[in-house]
Amino acid sequence: AALDRSLNIPDGVGIKLALAAKGVNTSVYPGVELGEKLLDIRPVNFGIIGGKRGVAERAAEHLAARHTKATPVLAMDGYSVTVRGAAEGISRAEPDIVMVCMGSPKQEIFIDALRARGAKPLFIALGGAADVYSGDKKRAPSFIRKSGFEWAYRMFGEPKRLQRLPSLFDFCTFAFIEAIICRKIDKS
Repeated sequence: AALDRSLNIPDGVGIKLALAAKGVNTSVYPGVELGEKLLDIRPVNFGIIGGKRGVAERAAEHLAARHTKATPVLAMDGYSVTVRGAAEGISRAEPDIVMVCMGSPKQEIFIDALRARGAKPLFIALGGAADVYSGDKKRAPSFIRKSGFEWAYRMFGEPKRLQRLPSLFDFCTFAFIEAIICRKIDKS
């Protein structure tokens, strides 16, 4: 339900392939890149919620150093933050954009709860981008990103992500079956 109330941008090869299976040709725009692009459009106050203690603060500092139009006004870790605490922080800081980096679906549900409390900034769900922005984690080399295998690079760089393989397999299977059903319906 939270995703249905949001704008969703394809950010990875899995979504691109699932849409292609349904006959929809799209490009992907990784969240880590989109988040940075938003900071260059015009002068903006921004916040980051996510990561372990200290990650959001370091991410905000690094982003502000790279994006001269951007001013950090809010940084909260993603483990101890509550919807109430975040809503109060947002109300005080009045950011234009809040990057929520908690992983899916937690971040989308969190954003939805903040909106229900009346929070008005542009929210963007960016998964693990706070770790990248802070410098704690590195993105895959460009050639790996271009080939569509950044997910594999991250998975093997962080072995705990291997437990997600069954879910990825389920997603691919579901997308494939749905595409076949949709094509049969379209032909009839």
